[in-house]
Amino acid sequence: QVQLWQGNGNAGLDALEWFNRRQRRGVPIEEAVADANSKYPEALAMVRRAGELIGYSCVNLAHTLNPQRMVIGGGVANAGELLFAPIRATVQARAFTRPGEDLEIVPAQLADDGGLIGAAMYVDYQLQHRA
Repeated sequence: QVQLWQGNGNAGLDALEWFNRRQRRGVPIEEAVADANSKYPEALAMVRRAGELIGYSCVNLAHTLNPQRMVIGGGVANAGELLFAPIRATVQARAFTRPGEDLEIVPAQLADDGGLIGAAMYVDYQLQHRA
């Protein structure tokens, strides 16, 4: 199990639970992060740590697949540079030079609809290429 927060007491757990409550109420993550900075300073550290952990996954994918671009979507991508800066920093620090230097890491432009649009395009492709 990976810890997002390593600190004294339950401050990190309190911040995580606070995030979860906000998410259940439909509060956008960027708003939750901004609000959390005043209420729970640990929240910013948690977002940075999450970015670092995602960055490790990106390093593994870069070494395995050597893509030109990685697109990160879903609600978490709405945290913006608070999340993407540590992702990119981890990739730059940990990846081999070749896959790491040219790799572009960007938020999804289709937001939460990317999976749905991709599925529809796949169905359309399958229908057009039936034998």
